[in-house]
Amino acid sequence: MAFASILVHAGLDHTSDSRIQLAVDLADGFNATLIGAAGWDKNLPLVTPDGTIVDGKMAERYCEEIIARLVQREKQFRVLAVRARRPVEWRSATDFPTDFIAREARAADLLIVGQELGPRDLSRTVDPAGLLLRAGRPILVVPDDAASLRATRIAIAWKDTREARRAVQDSLPFLLEAEAIYVVGVSAEGTEEETQQQIADVRQYLMRHRITTTTGMVLRLDENATRPLMRVVRNENIDLIVAGAYGHSRFGEWAFGGVTRDLLRTCPVCCLLSH
Repeated sequence: MAFASILVHAGLDHTSDSRIQLAVDLADGFNATLIGAAGWDKNLPLVTPDGTIVDGKMAERYCEEIIARLVQREKQFRVLAVRARRPVEWRSATDFPTDFIAREARAADLLIVGQELGPRDLSRTVDPAGLLLRAGRPILVVPDDAASLRATRIAIAWKDTREARRAVQDSLPFLLEAEAIYVVGVSAEGTEEETQQQIADVRQYLMRHRITTTTGMVLRLDENATRPLMRVVRNENIDLIVAGAYGHSRFGEWAFGGVTRDLLRTCPVCCLLSH
């Protein structure tokens, strides 16, 4: 089992080049086709923040600039991907990047994007949380300073939910190559035995896929649910976290839970998330 195609968001921000390098290495490791993709919405507001009224000529020049920037980005992407051993493709559109990448996800087994950072210009950057909801594919969220991923030591953040079960299955190509895997469950007082049984089932599931390098860990729930997981990451030198992305809909908007939100925004290592 492997990823046959990997799509990386080759955005126009300064962090994309290292992410592309990481994607090239993963594509080579999995013998996968690499797809670079970028989008930039071409529509200007009718009135800019400083009160300038946008006329037709201004909008036309803006659209031409966007197209030129996307053409230039393709050239830069192909330079960075020149050492890839498998086919390389490029896709771009004058559209919101999150919407565009979600549609193009049909062509890939895995999507690679950057972390969610503060206020964003969503006309040019991808919202990883929004992409998780729409793509129907696992998403590898990469910190800005990460230019490579060995994925030899993996932590599975276990919670007995549909999302976590899907994340374990989606990450099998990584798990099959790992040297050490930690199935980590965070348990409230009185539920330790139940969590231990769930973790035992996950380890047995992986063993049936010929993955035997697993360790089960049950941690006590902290005030901050992310904190116990981060201790494992530090103590065991974890380089990839596998987790389900949890959340709920309220008043028509999606709000992710605390752990998912932390993994999207501040996790120091790469995270494979499934929804």
